[in-house]
Amino acid sequence: MPAASRPAPFALPLPLPPRAKRWDEVACLVAVSGGLDSVCLLHALRSAGARVVALHCNFHLRGSASDGDEAFVRQLCRDWDVPLRVMGFDTVAEALAGESIEMTARRLRYDWFAAEAAALARDGEALSVAVAHHADDNAETVLLHLLRGTGLHGLTGMRTLHTYVSSAGQAVVVWRPLLALPRRTLQAYAAAHGLAWRTDASNADTAYRRNAIRHALLPVMRQHFPATDQSLARLVDNMQSAEALVTLAMREMCRSVVSEVGLSAAVRATLSPATLPQPDLRIAAAALAAYSPAEQRAFLAELLRPYGGNDDLCRRLLSARQGACFPLGDRLLCVARGGFHLGLCPAAGRAAVSLRLGTQPVGQSVLHIASLTMAQAPDVRSLPPDAALIDVAAVDVPTLCLRPVAEGDRFAPYGMPRGTRLVSDILTARRRSRLDKTRALCVADAHGILWLVGETVAQRAALTAQTERVLQLTFSAEK
Repeated sequence: MPAASRPAPFALPLPLPPRAKRWDEVACLVAVSGGLDSVCLLHALRSAGARVVALHCNFHLRGSASDGDEAFVRQLCRDWDVPLRVMGFDTVAEALAGESIEMTARRLRYDWFAAEAAALARDGEALSVAVAHHADDNAETVLLHLLRGTGLHGLTGMRTLHTYVSSAGQAVVVWRPLLALPRRTLQAYAAAHGLAWRTDASNADTAYRRNAIRHALLPVMRQHFPATDQSLARLVDNMQSAEALVTLAMREMCRSVVSEVGLSAAVRATLSPATLPQPDLRIAAAALAAYSPAEQRAFLAELLRPYGGNDDLCRRLLSARQGACFPLGDRLLCVARGGFHLGLCPAAGRAAVSLRLGTQPVGQSVLHIASLTMAQAPDVRSLPPDAALIDVAAVDVPTLCLRPVAEGDRFAPYGMPRGTRLVSDILTARRRSRLDKTRALCVADAHGILWLVGETVAQRAALTAQTERVLQLTFSAEK
């Protein structure tokens, strides 16, 4: 009687990504740290027949151990004949102000993933990045958020598919094929296939909150509540359903409460060239007042969450006085007349720019300056806010410059033949928010302001019957 055949090692029950019917149709990038989870993921995808490219990040945070992880992944990919791309980071030097090392590493990692996905896209086919988060990771994430006092979104956990947009504006789909599987399944899979992996010693350090949840809190919960994992998975599913309803309600409220305002060319001139221009948001207080305080707070928290807002900020926002400002990353949220104003902050360290005839770049805009005869000049009444006409005879041309409005700046606006007014008072009278004021620009010479950009020219620079030549200044977003 023939010997019994040896059973083949089991395969992980991975879900096919959307629009794929067979594994040989799947092409993706795979994040491989060298740990158990990512090694199992790479092996399972490769075994299923997917076309894979491995990605490894060396954050240089653990000395020789980080380099050992990289060497291991390089050898693994050589053994398995898997294409590999590696990126090293000086993670500590790359950290932004107020950003933890963990968040810095995450930002660098996913920004690089997005760049690699764009670079390796084949024939217009967008490549997703597969990461090895599993069910235990999701449970830990939900508990971590819960203990921090999270809102609804924090209880929705991770999703199998998620679109990440990098700081450079590149989008990549993050795919988590292992999200329904517990860690013990991956351990059994690795044992069945004889897989080797690297162990990060810091994963055992319970000084880190996630590790404390993994090694101290969850084992106790499972001891007293054996269905803990199933209950947390059900909670995530319920919260994702609730969030879908919230999204529908948000769309309805946004129609009456929120308006998007495109950035004018003059405002774009205040932004760093590296900043991604996005419209300002105006939130109408009168429309928001039609809802209960709890609904207002929940609405603002959800609206501002992508910018770093939270429930505590929304409580303070709803009781703040006009003129109050709240920084949100590269944006500023201001309490203004009639509601709230959220928009990009101007570039830091802006200096005066000497002006000349012709065209020159300023921030994300360009400024055109033309010298015209009075007969060539357009009708002042037809000019857009980003353009102005000034009398050449009133200008000290060699000292002409564009600069931010400074505290205490004052001048006589058009229509004010005597005296001067503070620029801040002029802007307040025109119902401009604090954010508008931080962006305010002026064209000036050695004698003071000639044009408060987007608002009014100075009385001394206004065209008169005696004007012979004119300077036409026009901001344009075209480059």
